[in-house]
Amino acid sequence: MYPMNALANSQIGELEKFLCRGYPNGRPPVTFRRYTGQEKDAEKRDIIANPPDILLTNYVMLELVLTRTDETELVRAAKGL
Repeated sequence: MYPMNALANSQIGELEKFLCRGYPNGRPPVTFRRYTGQEKDAEKRDIIANPPDILLTNYVMLELVLTRTDETELVRAAKGL
């Protein structure tokens, strides 16, 4: 969770650098996605349907995810954290 979208955006680049490059077929050992409000509706639906191992978000989106019924799959995916 980040206080600003800019920090989440920079971390996406770092995760891509360390987790995507060098792995066969571009398949990283863990999945990650950004969910900050900058994403289009289709991308949000895809993230909800296929929650990643790491979800980069900000505190505003986290509050929304915890209160919206459409995003309960993201909350379920975090079970056990």
